[in-house]
Amino acid sequence: MLEERRKIGVPGSGEWFNKKNIAKEFASMHYGTGGGFVLGFDLPMRGYCYGVYASYDESITYLLQLKSDCRHGYEMIRSENECNLYLDLELICKEEDETEIMERTVESICAILRLKYKAEFGLQVTRGSGVTEKEFKLSFHVVVTGLVFSNNYGRGMKQCVQEIRDSLDKNNRQIIDVHPYNRDGLMRTVLSCQRSSPICLRNVTGNPFGSTRLYSQTTSIKTMKRVLEEIATSHNMSTMF
Repeated sequence: MLEERRKIGVPGSGEWFNKKNIAKEFASMHYGTGGGFVLGFDLPMRGYCYGVYASYDESITYLLQLKSDCRHGYEMIRSENECNLYLDLELICKEEDETEIMERTVESICAILRLKYKAEFGLQVTRGSGVTEKEFKLSFHVVVTGLVFSNNYGRGMKQCVQEIRDSLDKNNRQIIDVHPYNRDGLMRTVLSCQRSSPICLRNVTGNPFGSTRLYSQTTSIKTMKRVLEEIATSHNMSTMF
């Protein structure tokens, strides 16, 4: 089994399974209901295999031992766990328009959440934008820390995402993907890339190792604008990882 794992390039350690439900059951059995961390890994062929680790920190330790263009890790957002609101933003656009589009979108997100919940929330933002084939693709994940739902697949989170989407200008609504809200769904981890692209998803606010479910961070709109301006002046993200 170890030799097979090496051949397909999965991270070291962990207990690995071919089916997500078996991995999830194993995690709950060994770490308690909702405990442990299940890492989905995109295979060279179609589909995923699933590694169970004691924690997110343990999984990222082994994931980072792989070359950056070989990290194809995804967090399983387990149905039994509470989950911060998150948004998957994607848009084909001109590279020079990325900052303006994101500033406008972030302001709209914060405005509707402020109106709906009468509170200010922190944003954790990760960026995976880059040129795909001949086009530039804007790609960000936004986690609204402190706004926690009982799960990621129920009506509450989906309705909130739809309200945010509807609050945007009609021509900009397609930037929010409304599909990644399923039971035990997968979202790419920071410092991982898709099979189709070597561009890693990198945090541009807060902890560079933060995870969707566990991380808590406060980021103001002013700080967010500063970060986006830095991205606009230099698209060369840190090559440390």
